Amino acid sequence: MLAFDVENEASCSKDYLQIGEDKICGPLPTRTVRAIPFTGEKMSLKFKSDAKNERPGFSILVQQLEDCVEIHRSASSVGKCAHEFSAETFLLQSPDFPEEYPADATCEYRIKRRTPAHCRLELRVLSFDLEEGTDGRCDADHLELPAGYKLCGQLPKDHTESVLFMEGEMILNFRSDATTQRPGFSIQVRQLMDCGTSSSVAPPTKESCGGIFDSEEFSLKSPNFPHDYPHEAHCEYMVKKSSDAVCGLELRFAHFDVEKGPDCTYDYLDIGHKTICGHLPSGFTRVIPFESPQMKFTFRSDRGTSKSGFAIKVRQRADCGVTTWKPATPPPRMCDHCLKESRGHLISPDYPDNYPAGLRCTYHLQRVKSFCGLEIFFHDFQLQDSLGCSKDALIVAGERLCGDRLKGKIKKLDFPIGEPNEVILQFETDDEGSGQGFHAEYRQIACRGYPWRQGRSQWTPSNASDWTAGD
Repeated sequence: MLAFDVENEASCSKDYLQIGEDKICGPLPTRTVRAIPFTGEKMSLKFKSDAKNERPGFSILVQQLEDCVEIHRSASSVGKCAHEFSAETFLLQSPDFPEEYPADATCEYRIKRRTPAHCRLELRVLSFDLEEGTDGRCDADHLELPAGYKLCGQLPKDHTESVLFMEGEMILNFRSDATTQRPGFSIQVRQLMDCGTSSSVAPPTKESCGGIFDSEEFSLKSPNFPHDYPHEAHCEYMVKKSSDAVCGLELRFAHFDVEKGPDCTYDYLDIGHKTICGHLPSGFTRVIPFESPQMKFTFRSDRGTSKSGFAIKVRQRADCGVTTWKPATPPPRMCDHCLKESRGHLISPDYPDNYPAGLRCTYHLQRVKSFCGLEIFFHDFQLQDSLGCSKDALIVAGERLCGDRLKGKIKKLDFPIGEPNEVILQFETDDEGSGQGFHAEYRQIACRGYPWRQGRSQWTPSNASDWTAGD
């Protein structure tokens, strides 16, 4: 792959390149190589795009090979693998565990119910490390349980899932994509006759949500995530302390997009002492106090607009000190950020709460090799307004920005030639007044086909749907 950037979507149903039965979408690293065996005299590649969200597309160098021994061996080992289990206790492992699992793997684990009295499976994690995907959506590598419930990322040792038998057998599926490989998983599985309420949440259905959580680490997801949550949902997530030493909860928002209304009166997630709605950037982290033996999180939706909901990684902490709905480490008045990725987020200190006074923050966006330009999209922008932006301001290419008129706009910039090979943004606040701050997303533009014009800086209209966080 010389270049590949096609609209990303969990099932690749919008824009995609189809090779045989496989559909490819999203961004792929430069120089990604795939060897595909011929099954006949010819092979067809099909590209499809819908009416929305154009992307740069792809450029692929294709070479026909005559030495196909390694290709067929790879296709055989990486292709479908099938395992069948009927024992009361057994071990479920990803291909090649504990080595990294192969790319483009598809494995089926068929579990036969031992007796009619065995009514559920208990899956206890011994080791679990898969590529996480976009915003915790498990759209890359994942282990899929019944009802479409997917596990991905890293799960702690002894993390437990409980799944009810609905028929005489149950099928679990493991899939990996063409990019990042990880060590995979090893899971101890037991068929149980005890079918009472478990602290682990069974795979959610459209009619059920919530549950009881008492592990040191776990995830909270809205019903139907990553698809839109249903109307008039009412979900209660009861969190119990894993030990008496626990004093706080660390919440890492892999994804959060809930309809925003006045004072969060439409759809909302109530977290102990605070009600939140709207959009939060991926990776947004907060620590909140956990003083009682248990805490209830409540999610509600009305009859109106539905969004994609949330996926939150929760960790119970015993090293709290003073916990608050603030960043785990409050930002110093001098703050300096060095951003070396081709895509990421820019967030003002304490966002979405008001930023502090007296800040001097610098954001260094360093150019990645083979990229020549930069786009910055403002998901949210609310700074104290002043004449000439002389008080609080975000300074971009010498332009002082303030007020609340930049939401939904894009700033395009060229990377400078030579040193320093970076674009620098500065955020300054005075000692009076404040605002909610800003949440921006940036992405670097590849040099191939780039209309290079040194020093260019311009504002352009945007299609906000092309800038969904983490897309």
